[in-house]
Amino acid sequence: MVDPQRILQRAKQYVGTPYKFGGEVKPTDKPGKKPLDCSELVEAVYRYFGIAMPDGSYNQIKALIVSPCLVPVALSTPAALVFHINSKGRVNHVGISDGHGGVIEATPARVRHIKKTDPKRWCYGRKVKGVHYK
Repeated sequence: MVDPQRILQRAKQYVGTPYKFGGEVKPTDKPGKKPLDCSELVEAVYRYFGIAMPDGSYNQIKALIVSPCLVPVALSTPAALVFHINSKGRVNHVGISDGHGGVIEATPARVRHIKKTDPKRWCYGRKVKGVHYK
């Protein structure tokens, strides 16, 4: 089981990384060196700790390694995932909760740590199996 603070420390190392839709980052790549998108950020961070994560936010929300929780719970749980859906009802974005109402996410410009996010922006929350939530 991985401590959520270790997940967050790893995720924060990607802050400032340029965005590229469909980026390909390996868990062993040094953070910040290769551009990535939101699902690739999640995949790289969790796989670094041996937690297999599929590519694509749509696949990540359906994975067996995540368990549902309410968005407010996810935003107050470090290293939980939050998901956004588009107007067609399809998951199209994922971020990593900092546990204090903020999210680390890959935006169309770069990876950012949004210190306070609007909970209404997110539609689903998920906890990841393999993370030691308290």
